[in-house]
Amino acid sequence: MVAKKLTLEFLLITAFALLLYLPFLSIQYDTNGIIEATGVETGDLLNKNHMLYRPLGLLIWRALQFAGYGGRSLIILQTLTALAGALGVGFAYLAFRSLTPSRAYAAVAALALGTSYSYWTSSTDVFYIPMAGMFAAAALACLLRARSGSGLIAAGILTGL
Repeated sequence: MVAKKLTLEFLLITAFALLLYLPFLSIQYDTNGIIEATGVETGDLLNKNHMLYRPLGLLIWRALQFAGYGGRSLIILQTLTALAGALGVGFAYLAFRSLTPSRAYAAVAALALGTSYSYWTSSTDVFYIPMAGMFAAAALACLLRARSGSGLIAAGILTGL
């Protein structure tokens, strides 16, 4: 029962964060974001600093093209970034929830993270950092909630991603 309640809280916090990011996607793009979108559209997938972002962006963009989407990859990558940012806030909530008995304190801390200037601007532009932050927050939540060796292994895998 506790796991179901915590899952619901995670989903609510994540959905709330996504509702804060999606309507306010950046219209002044960071130059790194433009480079990422160009890399996706030209098929240049390798970047030594963020190896997962471009291939995942290309996979989603191609799938949407197959389904009839005819637009550029920039908005797709922004949406991917917003989703990663929102999931990062949700995973941070789970970590904070492990550190405090108060649901309200954990929610306020997650909200403070999600609305901080650097997190907000990164999560509304084309940027690979929110995806890295999402994996870091997921690894921390997994580590703090680990009850067995498999939880520690999952935290290690998430850290590697």
